[in-house]
Amino acid sequence: MEEQLIFEKYSGAGNDFIMLNNFKSAKNMEYSSMTKVLCKRGLAVGADGLIAIENSNKADFKMKYFNSDGSEAQMCGNGGRCISMFAYKAGIVGKKMTFETLSGIYSSEIIGDDVRLKMIPPKNYLEYILAYDSNGYKGYLIDTGVPHFVIFYYPKGDIKKIGGFFRYHKNFQPEGTNVDFVKVVDKNNIEIRTYERGVENETLACGTGSAASALIAVLMGKCEGSVNVLTKSGIFLKIDSNIENGEVKEYFLEGNAEKVYEGKLSRSFSDKI
Repeated sequence: MEEQLIFEKYSGAGNDFIMLNNFKSAKNMEYSSMTKVLCKRGLAVGADGLIAIENSNKADFKMKYFNSDGSEAQMCGNGGRCISMFAYKAGIVGKKMTFETLSGIYSSEIIGDDVRLKMIPPKNYLEYILAYDSNGYKGYLIDTGVPHFVIFYYPKGDIKKIGGFFRYHKNFQPEGTNVDFVKVVDKNNIEIRTYERGVENETLACGTGSAASALIAVLMGKCEGSVNVLTKSGIFLKIDSNIENGEVKEYFLEGNAEKVYEGKLSRSFSDKI
């Protein structure tokens, strides 16, 4: 780059993101290649993804989200909450806002240190029974901005192998899916572990995965009303939904969105991107 990159780091329930403000300058940035360099933990800033805020003619601003492998994603729930707080603190919007993504227009509201994000209606879910390691696993595919395969099974060990198996399963090709492993605690509480497509490993939290898991739990009669989702980070996300006759009318994702730090890349490292 011709100049040093200024950025902020945000965390939403353990999902961490590099945040770039490209709202006014509209600089032509190679986000994908930049993301692959900057998100490498131990070798750069390190993050689950990179989010840039740009101008929009459809909403208050546009959210551009890239997974750590450089792939652009349609949406990210925790990322959506983080960019809402980022835009608010940057003075771009007030406490209520709308923003454009590849999966549609979202609205959100700042409530103290939390962000309440209204999600767009999920796409119809499909039930699958898939074999893995001589066992059959029943799961439900639902799109809450991005596709998720929700399984009511909670592994104790590493989920990279089993998560990767379902993520790349032939039934979900060509794009693949995220995978959520769920334990129902009671009617209002679940625990989840998520293997994220694009990160290709377990993440500490996943907003769209939390929403997908809570919605499926309610639709299957395992939960009811508001659902508290305990993520791998130990932080809770809250899913409120309005479901009538098996149809999701509306739902909200709520939880913390915290600025961790702001920084500027060294000139020598900026030259690498």
